[in-house]
Amino acid sequence: VKEPIMPDNFYRNKNIRQKFLQLLKKVKQIDNRSEKQMQFIKNHVFLREMFSEDSVYDAVVFSRVPEKFQPKKFPYIRALIFIIIIWTGIFIFMRIRYRKTALPLKFSFRIIFFLTGLLPICFMLITGFQLIEANYQSKIIELKLNNTEKLSAIDAKSHSMLPLFSWHLSRMLKRPEIQKSLINNSIDQLQDLFELFNKELGSKNLDLNFMYAYEPDKTGKLYLSENIKRQYAEILFDIMSSSIYAYINLLNELHNIDPIKLTPGQKNWYNSLKGVGRHFLPTLFSDSIEHEIMLAMGENQKRYFYSTIIQKQGKLEKILTFTANLQAMFRHYLTHQLNSINIDNSSIFLAAQRHKNSEYTIFPFKKMKVLNSRTGKNAFNFLKNCRGSLFPEFLTGRDFLYIYYPLTKMKDYTIGCAVSLGEPNLDKAKKQLILSTIAGLLMCIVYVLGSFATSYLIKPLQKIEKALNRIAEGKLNQNIELNRKDEIGMLAQTVNLMQKGFKERLNLGKFVSGTLDKSISSIDDTDKLLKPSFIKGTILFSDIRKFTTISEGNPPEKISSMLNMHLDQMSAEIHKYHGQVEQFVGDAIIAFFPDKTCGGNSKTAALHAALQMNQTHKTILKQREKAGQFLYNIGIGLKYGTVIAGTLISASRSEFAILGQAKSEAENLEALSKKGKHSKIIVTSEFFPLDIENCSLIELEDEKDVYEVVQP
Repeated sequence: VKEPIMPDNFYRNKNIRQKFLQLLKKVKQIDNRSEKQMQFIKNHVFLREMFSEDSVYDAVVFSRVPEKFQPKKFPYIRALIFIIIIWTGIFIFMRIRYRKTALPLKFSFRIIFFLTGLLPICFMLITGFQLIEANYQSKIIELKLNNTEKLSAIDAKSHSMLPLFSWHLSRMLKRPEIQKSLINNSIDQLQDLFELFNKELGSKNLDLNFMYAYEPDKTGKLYLSENIKRQYAEILFDIMSSSIYAYINLLNELHNIDPIKLTPGQKNWYNSLKGVGRHFLPTLFSDSIEHEIMLAMGENQKRYFYSTIIQKQGKLEKILTFTANLQAMFRHYLTHQLNSINIDNSSIFLAAQRHKNSEYTIFPFKKMKVLNSRTGKNAFNFLKNCRGSLFPEFLTGRDFLYIYYPLTKMKDYTIGCAVSLGEPNLDKAKKQLILSTIAGLLMCIVYVLGSFATSYLIKPLQKIEKALNRIAEGKLNQNIELNRKDEIGMLAQTVNLMQKGFKERLNLGKFVSGTLDKSISSIDDTDKLLKPSFIKGTILFSDIRKFTTISEGNPPEKISSMLNMHLDQMSAEIHKYHGQVEQFVGDAIIAFFPDKTCGGNSKTAALHAALQMNQTHKTILKQREKAGQFLYNIGIGLKYGTVIAGTLISASRSEFAILGQAKSEAENLEALSKKGKHSKIIVTSEFFPLDIENCSLIELEDEKDVYEVVQP
């Protein structure tokens, strides 16, 4: 082309025109070395080859490169400002935290080393991410080319789809068994043959709609598929019958051939159409003999016809005409082609058909589960949005690449695909992860180097911190081994002493009584604990009956298990009512309820505890009886009085104890519980009046001022 044809505004502005011509020369140079239809030159994108191949013209459309095609630039200034803001914030925080202009030494060294090593790491990250992105874009371009070629191949092969119907029919009609059946059977006996044709063609996705059969001196026979409307079939049957009738009449001018018979309706069609032209009806049939022709039937439907003449010894035996729907054939073709390339889950190839109401439907159905997903819907919407375009379109999403490709042979169909970007995304993510990991490792190394100067201070503090955490968890068996004579060493020794004190205090708490424990907490001077003191309250004495006999008759492990459970549950009931277990003497429990801790009414608290112990014991007996274990009884004695609480000291041992007549009398009352008739709880007259509902005291026989607690 000597002079390009350009819009008027190019001629008005010489600068624009001259610039465009210069760019166009570069486009031609690139095109000589490449077949790509899209080139990028000086921030402009060029699209070529817009006209058909048989045109003498070529077209170039150019515009500025869209934003999505422009290379991404790293925001260096923003990154630098962000880093400055971060470190300024750290400095301000440390200034407020430590109230000093200068940062602490451990932070100063870390910041200096970290910033020094951070700059080359940042440049490495920027360069690496740019290279990864460029490689990623090249893979997307490769995916576009590969999948566009597959779609283009489908469009290119569609022109050879039309003769398939006649080719397969022709091969079937040449079979000897089929020719024999056609010659020996009348047209009313070809149903099995029609079903055979329909089955074999259906296996090749070529649906046979209907078949017309004619014999001389007979009316034609219509064979119809179930999925075809009879109305259309009969109309075409009448038209084709009129055409064959006219064709035989024309041949009779040269040869003597018996004509076929027409029904009244077919005669009407013949009389109506013969006036169109003398050769219209004969030509309609003759063009379909051993050759495919198409007829438009409304509703955007095209019927595909193929006819054959059966002769025997030069005599006309039968005429067969086969019909198929061109839309259905093309749809089957597309479905077959798409299914053949839908062999994995990395790509979804699909087609869309436009109907008369401008709506689109999508297929093939083998992929409907995928097509109903979000990916399939996105691909379908992309095809709908691009259906008016004459050129391939592309849309790159986060997880899929969507491609639109128009079909040149069938305007009502569009093909496309959704290509998974899983592999490129995974490769990109791996490379980014490796690069980020390397950068992270380098940052860690820089941080370690920056922290090395302060490690002499941090390590011993961490050891002391761990020791304090173990103390908080109750682990008191390890000491801090730190051979230093500075303040940190002194701190470690102090922690060791504190741990030792906690350990002694914990071990002591396992052996002292509750009374001693509370006395220690309420007395400032521990020397006062050496002096005895008088305390008013109620003594509770509980014992297991015949424990020696039970012990001799049962294994030690069973006795130990029973005794531990008994002492544990009885102690829990005593503590519930502010009592203090002072001593376990074998199977006996000695508890004390001080007036001070029981609100001045230790008798009621002790009696409540005794009653609850008795109920708990009954529950234990039921459980043991159900488990087939031995049973045992208990007795409880309660005595209110004044006891002496103090420390008993010898040269090698010290023990806190409560002494007094009340303790002895409580033990004696427990022994009297064997005579009780109603319960096993014995008290004295101090418990009058009784301050517990539904309880009463019954005097024991032969025992003065001794009562049995009765609870209905």
